[in-house]
Amino acid sequence: ANMIHQYPLMNSFWEDKIPRFENIDVPAYIVASWTNPIHTLGTFRAFCNIRSTEKWLRVHNTQEWVDYADPESREDLRRFFDRYLKGIENGWEETPRVRLSILDPGGRDIVNRPEKEFPLLRTEYVKLYLDASTGLLSPGPVAKESKARYRSDDEQGKATFTIRFTEDTELTGFMKLRLWVEADGADDMDLFVYVEKLDEQGNLLSPMVLGHPCPGAQGMLRVSHRELDEEKSTPYKPYLSHRQEQLLHDGEIVPVDIEIWPMGMIWHKGQQLRLTIQGFGKSWMDDLLPGIKMFNYHLRNRGDHIIHTGGKYESYLLVPKIS
Repeated sequence: ANMIHQYPLMNSFWEDKIPRFENIDVPAYIVASWTNPIHTLGTFRAFCNIRSTEKWLRVHNTQEWVDYADPESREDLRRFFDRYLKGIENGWEETPRVRLSILDPGGRDIVNRPEKEFPLLRTEYVKLYLDASTGLLSPGPVAKESKARYRSDDEQGKATFTIRFTEDTELTGFMKLRLWVEADGADDMDLFVYVEKLDEQGNLLSPMVLGHPCPGAQGMLRVSHRELDEEKSTPYKPYLSHRQEQLLHDGEIVPVDIEIWPMGMIWHKGQQLRLTIQGFGKSWMDDLLPGIKMFNYHLRNRGDHIIHTGGKYESYLLVPKIS
């Protein structure tokens, strides 16, 4: 933590800590989950970026400690080690390259669905446009400009946007949030965003991890670090450069792109997706370990955050719809 204060921007010290996934060319068995507050994003990045042609991904619907202890999981891993450490011809290569668990809070999860790749080639990236005048997400652009305002530093203020699905909908993969934002009373903003599932009546349906509700797919951004590395960014995965600090001026409205952790989840007809934007973070591990703050953020939030939507302020959530 001390080094973050000493070196707040990207330099050789931090560059040395970035794993060179492209240098990994050995067989790999990668196990992931959608709900780990520490490992989720890095695990999926590793699978996508390692160079090995012999790599497998299994995404479970529990938690890593539980999965490690499961006899079926251990046997699966043993077969992989037997094949590549002992050279035993046991047919491991016939194992699906990707096995996904698709979460269905309030229903029944799909476990070990075989796939050929990740992200899935049949993904349709759909923009859901924010409308601050209604608090809704719209499948089409919003013509009228409006704005949502919330207190940024009281751990209470937030802006929420919802959409009710008219058919069963699966969202599996990476998400991105494009926002137009303004700070009233500060020269910077720390944003925390969450994508969650609600039932038909608006009640939260959370994945459960070790008996605790998980807050869903999430992302975060310090707005002064909004500069993107254009070469490494993709339409659905922004990559921050962290090379300079761009503080905000009074009244300045800027666009930001926020990477949201990957998620695999089903919404049934009539259920709702809720996008929450706020100035503070939350983790299910805060409930698991009371008295221990899992992430000790040194936030810069003061005054109000303002989210601009509609018209020239085309704020939207990009979601990976699976057919």
